Amino acid sequence: MKMPGGAARALLGSLLVALTALGCASASRGDRLWELGEHREALQAYQRTARDADDEASLLLRQGLLRAVPGTDVHDVGEARRLLGAVVQRYSGSVWAHEARLVLAGLEAHERRRVLETEIADLRVELETLREQDRQVRAALEIEGSISGGLVERLREVHRESERLRAEVTRLRAEIEQLKAIDLDRPPDDVP
Repeated sequence: MKMPGGAARALLGSLLVALTALGCASASRGDRLWELGEHREALQAYQRTARDADDEASLLLRQGLLRAVPGTDVHDVGEARRLLGAVVQRYSGSVWAHEARLVLAGLEAHERRRVLETEIADLRVELETLREQDRQVRAALEIEGSISGGLVERLREVHRESERLRAEVTRLRAEIEQLKAIDLDRPPDDVP
């Protein structure tokens, strides 16, 4: 994963300029090749035998830097860590070891950022899934509430109708009883 805006290249390019200013005759050809974008050839130039320990530290650091740059044909973070770690271990008190530690810290921060970005992306997917499930549950509850509310209202209507019919039956029974009483109080008709 590339750092935004080529930040990794800019940082490592700045370190290369600083290294060149500190001087290392064996590295100058490799530095020119790096600047030209000839990364594989630059790496080979850096791998040639150094004249002394200072040259070796500088060359190892340059190799580690070149391996650390994303987007190059020689990009290999594991190899960059190995080379930079060798500089720190072999030349612990040197300026080269200090520079190697800085780059290693940058690589570690970049890796942590990449992991966090992956975790954030995963969490966003999970959050969207949960939001969709929430929408579905809310829709189901709304439908269920609508159905339940409709059923409750229908039950109330049925209850009201039942009460009305009961009252009507009671009224009709009372009328029938009145009619019976009237009918019983009436004298019998003469039937021929």
